[in-house]
Amino acid sequence: MRDNWRNRLGITCLLVAIERFGMFVPVETSSQITSFWFNGGGWFVLGIIPFINASIVMQILISIIPALTRLQKEEGELGQKQIQTYTRYLTLLLAAIQALTICQKWSSWFVVVSGAMLVMWLAEQISHKGIGNGTSILVCSNIAANLLHHPIEAPWAIAVTIIMLTMLGMIALQEAVRALPILSAKQLIQSVGQVYLLPMRLNQGGVMPIIFASSTLALLHGWYVWWLYVACIIFFSHFYNLVIANPKELSENLNKMAVVIPSIRPGSETQQYLNRTLNHITWIGGLGLSVIALLPWLFSSLKIFSGFGATSLLIVIGVSIDTMRQIRTYLIANAYEQMIDYES
Repeated sequence: MRDNWRNRLGITCLLVAIERFGMFVPVETSSQITSFWFNGGGWFVLGIIPFINASIVMQILISIIPALTRLQKEEGELGQKQIQTYTRYLTLLLAAIQALTICQKWSSWFVVVSGAMLVMWLAEQISHKGIGNGTSILVCSNIAANLLHHPIEAPWAIAVTIIMLTMLGMIALQEAVRALPILSAKQLIQSVGQVYLLPMRLNQGGVMPIIFASSTLALLHGWYVWWLYVACIIFFSHFYNLVIANPKELSENLNKMAVVIPSIRPGSETQQYLNRTLNHITWIGGLGLSVIALLPWLFSSLKIFSGFGATSLLIVIGVSIDTMRQIRTYLIANAYEQMIDYES
């Protein structure tokens, strides 16, 4: 356990290297292959996009189909595995359809589809055995590799200023929480004066709403795209908040632990209060994420990076912050383990 974070970091680097290598394995395709997002023209040309789109569709289906909702919430680990299986099948279907538009031969089609499924497997392995969200890590690695081919065109002072503003805004949004005061039955009986807080993050989904929004609107162009972009970011932020911090489940867990929110009755009233609070912070978080996402675009006339979009910059920063937070968690756990071993 002590070297767990080093092992995870090594596994992550190895899997990312495999994914990058697959980008350069040549496959015979049509000229349309160059239109795909963040990818070259190799075996992994479809990249992680089919898996991202399948995840989006699956999450939407879970929210509207009661049977899938029960499967996710009531079946525990078995239900989660079944949802993952459905997502893989959907990824295969979407990859097969997308490969038809770029492949000239059935042999190339099979190779490209198998590449998309292997990228999905790499993303899952990073999430389970590595550090960070596998999908985010792979998208970020492709963006970073693409950045190396685009020199900085704007003056260094302007480029650094815009990058720093975006980074500070992203850090503030990632770390911001709405703390709700809570009371346990023990505190009520013993009249303990200490106040406990229930933190609710403004941005539960991290950078995933931006990745989902970018993937959804990747093929659209025009002045209206930025309005749709903002709408999608807010929608996916709200969706992620509901999935990660479900008001009903949170209310039930508080009730089981004999914990209440002051001036709020347990049960349905607590659930309604949590739902209102979550909706409020979701709007704030979604709008804040949209503003940060549009900040580099507002300076697009300065041409900071040739061919490098504002969304790409934001994804790199967001994924870096999430990854560093997880590494910090492993380091803290390692320090506690060393302290326990020393005392024993």
